[in-house]
Amino acid sequence: MEKFGKKIREELFLLDEETTFTNHGSYGAIPKPVFEAHQDLLRSVERNVNKWFLTDLQVVIRSGILLLWGLVLLFFFFFFKVSLPAVQIRYGDAIKVLAGLTGSSPSDVAFVENATTAVNAVLRSQSLGPGDGVLVTNLTYAACTNAAQVVCSDTGASLRSLEVRLPVSSKEALVQLYRKELEAHPTTKIVLVDHISSPISIVMPVKEIVQVCHEKGVRVIVDGAHAPGQLALNMAEIGADYYTGNLHKWMFCPRGCAFLYVSPSLQAQTRPLVISHDHLKSFSEAFRMQATRDYTPYCMLPAAVEFVNNIGGLEAISSYNRELSIWASDMLCKRWNVEPLPIAPELRSPFLAIVGLPKCFGPPTTEVRRGIARELLASFNVSTVVGIFDEKLWFRISTQVYNTKEDYVRLADAIEALSLDPSPKINFYVLPLVCVEHHCFLEEEAQNIYICKSSMLTAGAAALVAEAHKLHSNGPKCQELDWVLHSIGSGDYGCWCKEALNTISRLASHLAIHQLSPKTSVVAEIYGQLNMTLICSIARTILTRELPSS
Repeated sequence: MEKFGKKIREELFLLDEETTFTNHGSYGAIPKPVFEAHQDLLRSVERNVNKWFLTDLQVVIRSGILLLWGLVLLFFFFFFKVSLPAVQIRYGDAIKVLAGLTGSSPSDVAFVENATTAVNAVLRSQSLGPGDGVLVTNLTYAACTNAAQVVCSDTGASLRSLEVRLPVSSKEALVQLYRKELEAHPTTKIVLVDHISSPISIVMPVKEIVQVCHEKGVRVIVDGAHAPGQLALNMAEIGADYYTGNLHKWMFCPRGCAFLYVSPSLQAQTRPLVISHDHLKSFSEAFRMQATRDYTPYCMLPAAVEFVNNIGGLEAISSYNRELSIWASDMLCKRWNVEPLPIAPELRSPFLAIVGLPKCFGPPTTEVRRGIARELLASFNVSTVVGIFDEKLWFRISTQVYNTKEDYVRLADAIEALSLDPSPKINFYVLPLVCVEHHCFLEEEAQNIYICKSSMLTAGAAALVAEAHKLHSNGPKCQELDWVLHSIGSGDYGCWCKEALNTISRLASHLAIHQLSPKTSVVAEIYGQLNMTLICSIARTILTRELPSS
């Protein structure tokens, strides 16, 4: 579609011209028309904040509810409605749009800041106790898993995690996992399941999972953080007891805009995290007024839906994004010689794709994945996200109407520049990394020394530690070492030259023989070419604790 891609990015978005964005899914991007409408509303609020929040006629109307009947009450409300607080009018209009978007009744939905807020509110509204179970998965968003853990700790309930392993062959395979889990643990009271999982973007068969859970008398929270805008939603068809979704990701709303749906039968017991003036009123009223906060992001949903319709509607957006996602993931797999995520096509997210990373980037650790993302942004102006699943590093790429094929070609080029370029003209760093186990070869809770290429661990970098541990019988068993020993055994050193690896090995031997004093760490940033002079300088730094000149 000609109007999508570069043209719409230049005309309708505020994105930095120098940056390549392939991570829309994390934070979204606000289109110019929505941004400007939001700014106009904020200015209006500031011109008369009392008109936004208050009016004396609100008291009159509340009194009228007690004194008048039937048509008299309806006439009275209609006559004075224009004098209700502006926030209440705009919020009510947005709720009606939200109900249409989610296939629900306006009385069954409420706005919240984000999906994590909604999950916390729902979990804290459950009557749990010792012996009860809460079920999450290894795909559950980490913040929501943390919330479940805290609730279980507070109530004495137990938290279990259902392990979803690759490959995933079909929807039915996932449904059967839940069926077997619930049969094995009949005390489960509530299940938290993602609609589109954040780590690897699998579209979970939530309708079928809800049916299995309800057969066992188990309530279900669906975390649809990535669903609105990607998937058509109908609360009645899904059948979940609770459903939450973000509107700032794929529906173009300002950040801080999400929703919570609660089944009518459970609304009376579902409370917001902040108990405020209307806590004894209906579900929608209790969640609506949460003290003096910024309600304007919620009020932008009508403007966001208008923007969607003006550029062709959700169907046109979905067609463009889906085709681009398939093309980009296929291209990256071929360029990097990696396999796509092994899941059935029916489970694939429309606008999110998962692609593996070349092996030479190092072990699947938090330090590595964060280092890759930082380096791509700092050195190549490419914004992306790197995750860990099934003991592997994965890219999660997003496609949105402002993206083009060239964006993903730039991502491919950047990764190849980091992983395949044999040139020694690369910055090197000596960085400390806190040991994760006791009985470290230095001392308990001491720090290991890693040599990192471009701030990222590689086979050669971690080989330093591996060699040192091999010389010390009490070295800890950890994921990094297992990966490094495998790499050494297979000769997979990435772009590290043989001479550099030999020098690193000798350096590791020196490190093991000349044990550093307890809790001593060496922190030096060294910029320059990889050569013997630099390696010797690093060695002297470690052995003498003197910083070399850069």
